[in-house]
Amino acid sequence: MMAKGTENKGLNELFGEFKELKIANHKDDILVLAAVVLMSVGFAVICMGYIIPREYRFDSSLPAREMEKIELHYVKLAYYLDVSIVAGMGCVAAGGVVATALTVYRYVSSRSQRVSRDRKDLTLLRDIHMSTYGTDSQNVPSQ
Repeated sequence: MMAKGTENKGLNELFGEFKELKIANHKDDILVLAAVVLMSVGFAVICMGYIIPREYRFDSSLPAREMEKIELHYVKLAYYLDVSIVAGMGCVAAGGVVATALTVYRYVSSRSQRVSRDRKDLTLLRDIHMSTYGTDSQNVPSQ
């Protein structure tokens, strides 16, 4: 067995690494995870809706009343399976919307960062007096 001091030290290191994740700074990762989970759940529900059998086998040895009950049961089952398929499609669509919105957000934010970086570079070039590049300093009119 490990001593108590070493066991607590290992747990403190483990939880210290967990605290360093700073979930608030990883909103994009959380949204990607949410999109993947939504789409996975949607696909699972759709698959269950199609895998569960919907039809019944007619058995002539059963009385008519019992066959009607069985038929009504399978009609209700088919209805609920259709509803679950539509709900699964909604989950897949919601996950797709979240993923698309995140992709557009990343594209727009990275583009704005590139534009601001380009403007900063142009400002630096203006400060270097690039207008005199390649000319003789004697022929340049005074400004």
